[in-house]
Amino acid sequence: MGQQQSEEANAKAMEELSTELMRMLVNSEGPLRECWRSFGFNVKEGWREDGFTIIAEEAYAVALARRFRQGAIFQFQHVPGKAAFQRTTVPVLLQNTDAAVLVAICEKPDVGAYADPQSWGHHQANL
Repeated sequence: MGQQQSEEANAKAMEELSTELMRMLVNSEGPLRECWRSFGFNVKEGWREDGFTIIAEEAYAVALARRFRQGAIFQFQHVPGKAAFQRTTVPVLLQNTDAAVLVAICEKPDVGAYADPQSWGHHQANL
């Protein structure tokens, strides 16, 4: 949702973000409680975007997203009594991107590398 950038610039930013997240976890600094690699994709539109999921205060997540020039971030909350999450889009650098959708928990779809966690960090052309 942020600005398009070269593969090299994106890889550098991802490495910087990874280093920052790991430093904060190791040093138990600030509001970051946990993080892991994650990704989103749209097979019909032909894209996948690698990133991170973090457990932290919203203000920290927004500040981190702003620092790394993200258009928006997703906030997830479990829906009690359902096998689903509420995904809320939180605008960061792109306004009017707020949205809330219900995301069902399901089996991994058979869509090749788009949904393959092992392809995290690889060039999109390899999808």
